[in-house]
Amino acid sequence: MSTDHQESQAIAALQEQLAREVALREQAEQSCEQAEAALQELRDQFQAVLDAVPGGVSWINSDLQYLGINSRLASTYNLNPKDFIGRPIGFLSNSPGFTEFVREFVSSDEQGASRELDMIIEDNRRTYLVMAQKYLLGQSAVFVGIDITERKQAEEKLFHEAFYDKLTGLPNRALYMERLDRALEHAKRRENYFFAVIFLDFDDFKLVNDSLGHMVGDLLLAAIARRLESAIRSVDTVARLGGDEFVILLDDIEGLKDATHIAERIQRSLTVPFMLNEQEIFTAVSIGIALNRSDYERPVDLLRDADTAMYRAKVQGRNRYEVFDRTMHSEVMQRLELETDLHRSLDQEDFLLNYQPIVHLGSGKISGFEALVRWQRPQRGFTIPADFIPCAEETGLIVRLDRWVLREACFQMKEWQQKFLDHAPLTMNVNLSSRQFTQPDLVDYIGQVLKETQLEPQYLKLEITESAIMENVESVATILKDLRTLGIQMSIDDFGTGYSSLSYLHRLPLNTLKVDRSFVTQIDEGNENLEIVRAIITLAHSLSMDVVAEGIETANQLMHFRGLQCEYAQGHLFAAAADKDTIENIIMQNPQW
Repeated sequence: MSTDHQESQAIAALQEQLAREVALREQAEQSCEQAEAALQELRDQFQAVLDAVPGGVSWINSDLQYLGINSRLASTYNLNPKDFIGRPIGFLSNSPGFTEFVREFVSSDEQGASRELDMIIEDNRRTYLVMAQKYLLGQSAVFVGIDITERKQAEEKLFHEAFYDKLTGLPNRALYMERLDRALEHAKRRENYFFAVIFLDFDDFKLVNDSLGHMVGDLLLAAIARRLESAIRSVDTVARLGGDEFVILLDDIEGLKDATHIAERIQRSLTVPFMLNEQEIFTAVSIGIALNRSDYERPVDLLRDADTAMYRAKVQGRNRYEVFDRTMHSEVMQRLELETDLHRSLDQEDFLLNYQPIVHLGSGKISGFEALVRWQRPQRGFTIPADFIPCAEETGLIVRLDRWVLREACFQMKEWQQKFLDHAPLTMNVNLSSRQFTQPDLVDYIGQVLKETQLEPQYLKLEITESAIMENVESVATILKDLRTLGIQMSIDDFGTGYSSLSYLHRLPLNTLKVDRSFVTQIDEGNENLEIVRAIITLAHSLSMDVVAEGIETANQLMHFRGLQCEYAQGHLFAAAADKDTIENIIMQNPQW
C-alpha cells in the first residue's frame, strides 16, 4: 500500500472522529440547554411557590447566605429576588441582633419552630413585628415570615379596651382583680408577704357633675388618676372601678403602717385644689384599707372589706380613712339584713303610726297631731325610728315609706274628723324627707292622696327639715309654692340644727316654724339660751309664721314658751306619741293644759 493511500485513510478517520465529536458536542450542548431549561423551569416553579406564600420567604444555607427569596419579601426592600442570591442574610438589615437571631434559629434542630422578632425595613425605617417559622432542608433552611404588626396592634388594642379604663387610662376592675388574685397566690407561697387594698370614694363628687357638668367631672377624674399615680410606688397598682371609685393594690409592704402612710399621703395630695377650665376645684376622699390575712381566699373578699372600711369612713365624717376589722363585716351584714327586712315590710305593710298631740298654748287644747312611723320588725319586734330611718334614707326606701305614712295619716285624720264632729277641726302633721323633693310627681301624688282620702288640704301640714331645704333652695321653693297652691300648710322642722341660715326663710311659703327640742331642753340653763329662742320666735313672727316648741317636758319649759308668745307645743308634758286607740281616748277626754 502506498504512502498516499495510508495518509488518505488517516485523514478520513480523523474527519469521522471529528464529526462524531462535533455530534457529541452538539448533543451535549443540546442536553445542557435542555438541563438548563429544566433547571430554570424548576427554579421558576420554586420561585412561583415562594411567591405564592402569603408572607416573606427566604432560603438560607448553613453559611447564612441567601439561596432564594420570594418577591413579596424582596419588594419590601425595593429589590428583585435575584439581587439577594449569594448575599449574606444581614446585608440590608438594620435590625439589632438580626444575624445572631437567624444563626441561633438555624442551628436549632426543631422543625417548624416559630419565633417573633422586630425587623426594621431600610426604605421607610418602619419596624415590623414578624412571626418567623423555620423548615429544615438538609443543610439549608427555609424561613416563612408573616407581618403580624397589625394583628399585634389589634390584639393590644383589644387588651387595652378590655383591661383599661377609657377615661383615665388606669387599669379597670378586671385587670385589678387579676393582679389582686396574683397577690393572694403569692401570699400563700411566701411567708411574711403582705399587701393591702385601698378603696377610695370621693366625697360629694356628684356636686361637681351637677354644678359644672359631666365634661368637667370627667376632666377631674382623669386629673385625680394622675395624682393617685404620683402618690404610689411603681410596683403598686391604682385602678378605677367606675364613677368616682378608685382602688389601689399596695404590693409587698411591711405591714399596716405602710398602707396608712400611703392613705395619708393621698389625702395630703388632695388638699391641693385642681385647676380645670379656669375653675378651682377642691376634693376630699373617704378611704378604706384592708390588709391581707391568711384566711382570705378570694380577691372579692378583700375588695368587699376595703369597701366596708370606706363606708365606715364616710359614716364617721368623711375625708378620712378607716382600717377594716371583723366587727365592721358583722355590722354590714346586720345592715344588709335591715335593708332586706325594710323591703319586705314595705311590701307587707308591717309599719304602724303613732300620733303625738300638738297643743295650742293659748287655749290649752289639742289642735292637731304629728304622725310618727313605728316598725314592728318581723322576728325582732319593735324597732325605733333612729335604727331604721337612716337606712331607709340612704337606700331610697324612705320615698315609699313617706308615701305610706302620708296616706295612712290622711285616712286617719279624715276618720277622726267624722268621728269627733263636736271637736274643733284638727290638723295632721306629716314629715317629708329630702328624697321626696327629688320626685317629679310629688305635688301630683299628694293631691291624689287628698282626693282619695277626701281630706281637705288645709288640715294637712307637711314638715320638712332645714337641711333638706338647703340641699336645693330654689327647687324646694318651687315645690312648696305648688303645695301651698293646693291649700296645704307647710312647716320647717328642727329649725336651728341644720345650716342655721336665715336668709332663705323669707323666700319660702312657710306657715310654721318648729323650734328644735335641743333649744327647748336648754332653755332652763341660762339667759343666753333663752335669748336664742326669743330671737327665733321673733324672727318667725316677723315672717308671719306660727311657732311650735318641740319636746316640752317640764312645767317650767312650758311657762317660758308661753311667756315668749309661742303659739303651739308638743312633748311628753302633754302626751307621748301613742297608737290610734290611745289617742282617741285622749280626744274624748278633751284635756286642757
